[in-house]
Amino acid sequence: ALAIRGGANVSALVERRLPEGVAAAECVLDRGTDPGETWGVGMGLWWPDGKAVRVNLRGPEGRFGVDVSGSPQAFAGRFAPGRVALRIRLEKAHLLIEAMNPDDDWQTLATLPRDGFNGAPAIIRVGKMAGVEGAGDHTTPGAPGASSIFAVKCYGAPVR
Repeated sequence: ALAIRGGANVSALVERRLPEGVAAAECVLDRGTDPGETWGVGMGLWWPDGKAVRVNLRGPEGRFGVDVSGSPQAFAGRFAPGRVALRIRLEKAHLLIEAMNPDDDWQTLATLPRDGFNGAPAIIRVGKMAGVEGAGDHTTPGAPGASSIFAVKCYGAPVR
């Protein structure tokens, strides 16, 4: 697991280049005691043209946050304590942002038109980040907490 300890409003993340042909990215994470909201632990994909999408766990309020370049953060669904799975799927016509609580089924948090995300994503980030705008910190670090990320996976398109 990747364990993160820090202030609620502080970035701490890992960034990796994606191989060509990625059709989905998934991770399992646990909010733990992290009180971060905008900076809550999550996962995002970045395209070469700067477009990005991110999904995160918004601290004690228990909601998922969904960020898309050029738009304010939207809120969707609720997460349960414990390990939560996040997934971003690239379909032909849509980009699907999904989550799964422990002992539950996948829920769709957002469906975005695929034409807003040209080509394949180039970068995946996991951790605490300032939305899709970057890895900066808030001027006030906020209360300390800890979160963890497990099992980051990327999948290729199905063979037909």
